[in-house]
Amino acid sequence: MHKSDLNSKRFIGTSLAVLSLSLYIIMLFTYTVFITTILLLGLIIVLPLIFIGLIRKDKNIIIRRVKASCWALGFLILILFPTFWLIPQQIYVRTHRQAELITPNAPAVEDFASEFLDEYSDFNSLTFKEKALAVSNFTTENIVWRLDFETYGMSGHVATPTECINRGTDDCQGQAVTMASLLLNLDFKYVWVVETPFHWYVLVRDPDKGALKQGWEKNVEVYQNSGEILTLNRNGGGSMPDWRLEEVVLIFNDKETLYPVGLLKAILIGWTGTAFFYGDIFPMFMTYEVIFLILGMFALAIPLAAWTYYMSPLDDSRRKEDRKQAGKKLFQRVIILGPLLFLVFLAWFFLQPIIWDYTLILAISEIGLLSVLASEAKFWKLIKVEKNN
Repeated sequence: MHKSDLNSKRFIGTSLAVLSLSLYIIMLFTYTVFITTILLLGLIIVLPLIFIGLIRKDKNIIIRRVKASCWALGFLILILFPTFWLIPQQIYVRTHRQAELITPNAPAVEDFASEFLDEYSDFNSLTFKEKALAVSNFTTENIVWRLDFETYGMSGHVATPTECINRGTDDCQGQAVTMASLLLNLDFKYVWVVETPFHWYVLVRDPDKGALKQGWEKNVEVYQNSGEILTLNRNGGGSMPDWRLEEVVLIFNDKETLYPVGLLKAILIGWTGTAFFYGDIFPMFMTYEVIFLILGMFALAIPLAAWTYYMSPLDDSRRKEDRKQAGKKLFQRVIILGPLLFLVFLAWFFLQPIIWDYTLILAISEIGLLSVLASEAKFWKLIKVEKNN
């Protein structure tokens, strides 16, 4: 390869690394709770390899690993947000939540309210609680719960009430903001949307009881249990266990945004996924879906194989020599890393009841450990693969 071609290749690689890191940082600060946690946990995979390079005092491997780490963080963004072209719109909605997510006067909400009143013709004769529950039932019946990944192709998508009403589907977030907007349109005075690490729901208070005391958001559970505020859609429109009721990290409506906990604690709360994954994944082991799970591990092994080879401390001459057998070496690594990833997954799965509150950290840490091992030539020599390393 000519020197000019090599410099051009390095420039493209560096530019891509800077772009990936910039997008990672933007998304890190845009999403406050669960998504931010996953993004931060991505550092568990990349930082140990950089640290090992620093210990070795190898400038070339340090530069290589820093650059590749930025690529990996960009890859993480693509995994979470495949429809990445929606990211600018999502950033805007997140940073303008009061104006964009609580829209009682939007035409779509006005029409939604008219449909509601047509269905509940005796609405004005109902008690406060009956009215609130009627709104909750109507919203969840007309905004059918569906995963964001299925609807929008990205994790943590934040939809406006208009989008939800027009589509007739969204997850608990869309149901909550639509419900809150409908309540305000119907002249309910005290309405808030609540965000937790894994769920959004609505709080509403009887106006006859007057305003809540300042600082009430720091004791939400107390007010809920005493009946001072009514919880709507807390079960996401379906049956969910008690662990679903995570600590509140954000409360907002069209006038204010309240933070019951600090940003750092909000992120830490996101680490306590507990049975969220355990309960959802366990049934897969009992059906044919375990086949797709295994195939998924092999699919993940492909980028991991390329990643670990690139991160290996080989000199340029050796890498040039290995290019002739790149396909064979990549295939060998995938064949080995696929089952190992599945074993890592099993280890995480069965350790969850023991290390219950740190499931996300545990899962990412296991992948990080495998990444470190697979980036070492001694590992492949030990299992008698790539004997020439």
